[in-house]
Amino acid sequence: MSSFVRNSMTRLYRVVVGALALLCTMVSCSKQEEKEDLAARTAELYYGYLLSGDVTSFVEGMDGYTRLPDGYKAELRDNASMFAHQQQKMHGGLRSVVAKRSNADSTVAEVLMSFEYGDGTNEQVLVPMVRRRGLWYMR
Repeated sequence: MSSFVRNSMTRLYRVVVGALALLCTMVSCSKQEEKEDLAARTAELYYGYLLSGDVTSFVEGMDGYTRLPDGYKAELRDNASMFAHQQQKMHGGLRSVVAKRSNADSTVAEVLMSFEYGDGTNEQVLVPMVRRRGLWYMR
């Protein structure tokens, strides 16, 4: 085999290996971004329920909610209602909730949420999330 052919094959091999490595990195990053985006959108959805006054849907987004005794579920709903009422009194209620960024692996995530209140106050809250059976829940 001539040196020209050998050098050409070596260059082609390097290009193919480099392209495959880049493709694997892009797919891996894409899946990571997908997990983070899904966790962030789910946290935003749960807090959107709270914002709209749907306390039951908000607490149903908590990890392990379905396994809790009915009395404890009622306490969680009452606590969420009290929180919403307190925020209404102190700040004119929640006006908007937005997921700013998130970090996730296959089973846990942290979502940084931004809350805007009726009086113009802003607050940032870190919401821990856990993935169970393919769904994201608040911890």
